Amino acid sequence: MTPDALSPTSADLDIVFAADTGAPIERVLEALRTFRLVGLVEADAEGHAGSVAATLAYVAKRGLVVDAGDAVHTTPVQPILDALAARLGAEVVLDTGDDVLGAMSEGSTAATVAHADDSLNAAAGDDPVEGNTTVFVVGGELNTDRDRQAELALQMESTLTVAPLGTRMLIAPEYVAPTAYWTRAQRPVIALQRSPRQLTVQLYTSTPTRTGRMRDRLAAMAMPDWMALWDPAPVALVEATSGAAARVQADLAAQRRAQIVDVGVPDATALAETGIAGAELRALLGRNLDDDTLRGVLAALRLPSEVADVLEGRVSPADLPAASVIEQRGMRGAIVDGMLIEPDGDSFFARWRRLPHRRPGLALTLIAAELGLAIALVAGALSTAVTQPWTAILWVGAAVVAVDAVGDAVVLAKIRLRK
Repeated sequence: MTPDALSPTSADLDIVFAADTGAPIERVLEALRTFRLVGLVEADAEGHAGSVAATLAYVAKRGLVVDAGDAVHTTPVQPILDALAARLGAEVVLDTGDDVLGAMSEGSTAATVAHADDSLNAAAGDDPVEGNTTVFVVGGELNTDRDRQAELALQMESTLTVAPLGTRMLIAPEYVAPTAYWTRAQRPVIALQRSPRQLTVQLYTSTPTRTGRMRDRLAAMAMPDWMALWDPAPVALVEATSGAAARVQADLAAQRRAQIVDVGVPDATALAETGIAGAELRALLGRNLDDDTLRGVLAALRLPSEVADVLEGRVSPADLPAASVIEQRGMRGAIVDGMLIEPDGDSFFARWRRLPHRRPGLALTLIAAELGLAIALVAGALSTAVTQPWTAILWVGAAVVAVDAVGDAVVLAKIRLRK
């Protein structure tokens, strides 16, 4: 029967192995080809981790399409799923668009769930995958002063390397947190993760953090407002380049690419804020991942050449000009550094906080003056000439000034001890 007579559409097949048995994609290819099914198997990172996705040709109310040499036929779905689950020792689910069918090998339920959880944890960053490189290119304001560095590492939940890229800053964390939090001032931010089998691009712009309701703006700080993926070319189940089955697979590949292209590019506001070349980026959507695609995406994103050097492994982030490593020291480290490290900058606040570092004698004099003021306020509060509510106000003022003086004295002592 010809493909035109069948009018096949695409159905999504997901296979989750119950345990790490090695070469999951190769095992799936062998099994699907045994049943002469027609379609494409994804060769992405998830497949190598044990969760394989495929697109199969399907005809509504008739079943899956199989290769019959010069023609194609259909076969019932459920027997194929049952046989695949038993053969692979995995959970198998087929989504046809109108219905979801599945099968599971005996005794694989708990192991499949545990293996899927392990894969999710690895993807979230709990178990970094060897060969993955993640960088963030920050186009907004990023304070890397000495007294604020621990705060930045706390925000990223990781020890990280920072390197200036002209007007932007590159951040390369050792550990990638499940979610990235970027303030409005730090945006726009372009996040890129390159693995041997995938390129992920996420864009964080300022628009979602300054429009809408307050809770929506706060939620947007931890969410990208655009994302795209590039994977290697899928593997065709039917290896012939001509014939009825090959034509069906070509149609499936075209449908797959159309779905990816439908994601579209960032809106005009985001393009203007980031300088991304929208037309160039749109032309790259749906392309298979290779070195040319990677370089094209980075060029469309208008990123400096140093980013390509890091993602392609030619240069380590620590080897970039003026790069520095910031250790993750937790909340306590961020607070201590903010209080005890001499700040940079020319603002009034920075100059005031530098006082105990550069002029400890003057700082001590100011502390003594604060204590004197606190004593004077206490004396006023005890005076019979002062009545309520002024008595209460003087007591509160004395307490505030005294606490501030004691706090300044402790900070001064810690600074001198550290030096």
